[in-house]
Amino acid sequence: MSTQEDENINKEPNINDIKPIKIPKRVFIVPYRSRIQHKFFFSKYMSFILEDDLDYEIYFSHQCDARTFNRGATKNIGFIAVRNKYPEHYKDITLIFNDVDTIPFNKIFDYNTTHGVVKHFYGFKYTLGGIVAIKGSDFERTNGFPCFWGWGMEDNVLQKRCNAVGLKVDRSVFYNIGSPEILQLFDGISRIISKKDPWRGDNDNGIDGLRTISQLKYTIDEKSENPTDNVFSVDNSKIMYINISTFLTHVPFGSQEYYTYDLREPKRKIINPDKIKETTKTVVSTNDWTNIPYYPTTHERRENVAKYLVSMGKQIPQTLIKQIEEDRKKAASEDAFNQLNNNISSNIGENNGNNITSNNFVQRPPVQYQNFVQPQMRPNISPNIPPNINKYSPQYAAYIGVKPRAQASARVRLGGAY
Repeated sequence: MSTQEDENINKEPNINDIKPIKIPKRVFIVPYRSRIQHKFFFSKYMSFILEDDLDYEIYFSHQCDARTFNRGATKNIGFIAVRNKYPEHYKDITLIFNDVDTIPFNKIFDYNTTHGVVKHFYGFKYTLGGIVAIKGSDFERTNGFPCFWGWGMEDNVLQKRCNAVGLKVDRSVFYNIGSPEILQLFDGISRIISKKDPWRGDNDNGIDGLRTISQLKYTIDEKSENPTDNVFSVDNSKIMYINISTFLTHVPFGSQEYYTYDLREPKRKIINPDKIKETTKTVVSTNDWTNIPYYPTTHERRENVAKYLVSMGKQIPQTLIKQIEEDRKKAASEDAFNQLNNNISSNIGENNGNNITSNNFVQRPPVQYQNFVQPQMRPNISPNIPPNINKYSPQYAAYIGVKPRAQASARVRLGGAY
């Protein structure tokens, strides 16, 4: 070894040569498992959304074990990892909890928030899901999300906890589910549920959360522990994985029964699931999204009954006609095509001559049933079309008696929002 090399070894490091750790102002925490396509698209698109931002990091909080996905716990562990990495600064960092299937179409959000204020950008107003920004210190005060092993309710509980500690929820820039400004990627229709979770959510005592996670083991890495996650990746040094190998929660995973739930089923099936739906399956992957069986909605089942009665030459009961008309009003008011200044539901009622059900509608089957009626039985009536209904909507197609545009067989809602 040369004298120069020996001097270099014994030389004290110069404080000016040590690069200071850069503290990000914003940290995105994305709960994640087995969503390879979503992860790639999220990484690619968010790199574009944040291209003018130098002070951010994105962490996929990745549950690596074989238990059911614990969305609340992975969010909490994401925070714990940030707290451990930046122990002197985490309280002032803005945390953005962002689902992997939810992405703004354009640069429309100011993610920065202040202490005491939680920004909610997308989702439902009765729950803090979708895209939420909160200071680290405020999140710590709430004790985070409850760690439910079944699907849903953790976002509802977080809103309760924020209210309980006096945090203000800011929805001054907020987009409802279905808004075209937000890209909502398809996330299947099957969920694994525990029928006890809704009760726990409604009766939350604030204990289950950050402070009850134990025996936690994780690493922060550039790559996922799942090799298939690394096949499609994005070159962005600000994107990392929190690979979670093990953790325990307040309510043990093995202490509950689990059931499969189809999002198209009634909500009561969450609390009272069919016994035959009990499952030992723990992972729902994208492979489960193929060959999804058709599942008619309540409205479609009512229409099918009416069509059958007409085809048999029988009269449709007025109660059924009223139910179908109410379904049509509700669909028109909720459809993204018809979010106009005026109330579409009122227009439908006014144009039919009555705000509940028009006499014309009661006396005749709806337009979409007329093809099932013998020509001599069809009333000579043209449909009254609301003046402001969008001509490209399913409701307009129903009024003029043509086949509507193709649409999804399920309306997928955010986890935790019933």
